[in-house]
Amino acid sequence: GDPWNPNLNVDEVNDLAVKIFPNPSNGRINFLGIHNNAIVDIFSTDGRKLSSFNLEGDRSIDLNLKSGLYVMQISSEGKTISKKLIINWMKT
Repeated sequence: GDPWNPNLNVDEVNDLAVKIFPNPSNGRINFLGIHNNAIVDIFSTDGRKLSSFNLEGDRSIDLNLKSGLYVMQISSEGKTISKKLIINWMKT
């Protein structure tokens, strides 16, 4: 394998600084930190892709998902991050 390089810059560790909120959510998600176009994929915990959409800058989206745990993969500027997403439909 490749030799280990102990010189780690913050830029090398932090790929994308995208925030999603609120989390847990009732289905409406806000994105903060998307400066260009991004592709967002949502997966179930067993790896099935449930949804995919494009975002242009910071915005909000409504997800039609059942209550549960999901993985959101966000790709932008040649970088990708994954975030856990909890959907919780609470009756009031």
